[in-house]
Amino acid sequence: MQSRSLALSLSEMQSGQALSRAAACDLMRCSDELLPELLSSARAAKERFKPGVITYSRKVFIPLTNLCRDYCGYCVFRRDPGDRGAHTMTPEEVLAVVHQGEKLGCTEALFSLGDKPELVFPEMRETLRRLGYHSTLQYLEAMCELVLRESTLLPHPNPGLMSAEWIRRLALVSPSMGLMLETTNAALLKPGAAHDNAPDKLPARRLRTIEEAGKQRVPYARALRTRPGSDCAELPGQAWNSDAGLSRALAARNATHGGRGAPVDAARKYSGSAESFCSLL
Repeated sequence: MQSRSLALSLSEMQSGQALSRAAACDLMRCSDELLPELLSSARAAKERFKPGVITYSRKVFIPLTNLCRDYCGYCVFRRDPGDRGAHTMTPEEVLAVVHQGEKLGCTEALFSLGDKPELVFPEMRETLRRLGYHSTLQYLEAMCELVLRESTLLPHPNPGLMSAEWIRRLALVSPSMGLMLETTNAALLKPGAAHDNAPDKLPARRLRTIEEAGKQRVPYARALRTRPGSDCAELPGQAWNSDAGLSRALAARNATHGGRGAPVDAARKYSGSAESFCSLL
């Protein structure tokens, strides 16, 4: 029965039909024997949807600080003060990386950082005080402005959760920003799960940040995280349908296009289900 279901889902995909969430979950569980055909069909679907070359932005990676108040169970980036490799970059270090990137033809400075470490670590508060700032977001804002002023690169920060005011402020010093939604599965917040000690990973809070960025027409990259062993409960679907979070966040996220603030509103115009809309992203 399962093989018939998988074959039917694969046939739907090959014919160009929009996959339901159930069909997508079936294909995630395909056998080793069906995997080559699935990969071939996925490539063909991609070529039908958007043929041609893959574009990318030449960028330098700037880990402004790897201190973070969240303890995600899978993260190998974050550190506590005193851990081996714990570091907050100085303005001089930021510019050194940026200028090296300029020489190599880079056009983007990708800022990555922990979420609000100063709220839990006095060491980070002291570091910020020495640098002349009150918060990590304020320091990030200054470093984005520094990159714009002292180089030809464009900053792209990924600062985590932000208020409407901080989205507005960072939009003045960066042409785009980003946030990884991670997941909408509340089970990952339970004791012992990946996000049980990660207050900034509540799905509703992250959706609100994405929605607010859309309201302000800020070009905003977003991503979902999958991991080995992920199941369908960790993918967008029912959780978003329950409170219209999907349509609000996607409509907001699609309110900008090409970095110019042109309205797209793809989510509002889409007439299918939330699950099938997810399959388009």
